[in-house]
Amino acid sequence: MILRDRDMRNRAITVIIIIAIFLLAFFRMNTRFDRLSRYPYQDERARELINEYLDDDAVNYIIEYAIEPNYFIDLIEAPGFNIYHVEYYRTLEREITYLTKNEIVAFAEETLTYENGQETAMSLLSAYSANEILFWMRNGDPYYPQAELVDVPDSLAVVLNDQNTIANRIPLGLVDVSEAGFEEGIQVRTEMVNDLTHMCDLLSSVYGGSCGGMNIESGYVSYNDLEKAYQAGETAVAPGHNEHQTGLAIDVSFNDIGRSSEDKTAWLLENIEQFGFIRRVYANEPYIHLRYCSKANIDRVKKG
Repeated sequence: MILRDRDMRNRAITVIIIIAIFLLAFFRMNTRFDRLSRYPYQDERARELINEYLDDDAVNYIIEYAIEPNYFIDLIEAPGFNIYHVEYYRTLEREITYLTKNEIVAFAEETLTYENGQETAMSLLSAYSANEILFWMRNGDPYYPQAELVDVPDSLAVVLNDQNTIANRIPLGLVDVSEAGFEEGIQVRTEMVNDLTHMCDLLSSVYGGSCGGMNIESGYVSYNDLEKAYQAGETAVAPGHNEHQTGLAIDVSFNDIGRSSEDKTAWLLENIEQFGFIRRVYANEPYIHLRYCSKANIDRVKKG
């Protein structure tokens, strides 16, 4: 009986020793295992970053497809970085040169959360900024849900209505109306300046004074300011659909009263098209609303 107990103890000790040896060997194997042993790029800093930021599946991915560290390592520390999206990051980086690497990754990862987000973003990048694209993806059009973004928002022929919008687009090429001889403080598109100046010169030759007494009351208005005006009932045209947001619209008035002002208004409306302007009439509009499109686009914009 004593011998049997001794044998059992010896066997138990042997089993414990074997298990201990196995665990020690397993521990040593794991501490010595180099998951990047099949990765032929030996930059030590890159290896440290890869081990810190990539899990085993991601490591296997870069090994399988032989993705060199210099293709992604400068982005790897950006919050939200995903090795599987690195091609998208690099494409965006070529297209959006004004964003930081962190902003590139953040933009990519957010756009990918939307249906067809990558395709939509890439199709809009030539015409809209990253912030404008994200605004559109997040909000759509709160006033006309069926509306679509226009492809070329800075075109002189752009037409805005309940089907077409520029969302919160800020136009390119804004200049102060002082370029056309008016007082500073109102912005318009630079393409308008020459024709506006010629129209003012003719007004002056007919009626005298500076621009024949015509004043510019407003030009470019931002999305946010138009939204406030729309919600306050000061304009009947929703932001994103308002021509003032394009920088191609001006509201004008004459400082004369009575028949003289009426005569000047009549003359203006008879002659504006030769200078590339048309008139739009909106509810709650206290001034004469002129839209610049250049003579070449008048018929097209009128139909819109």
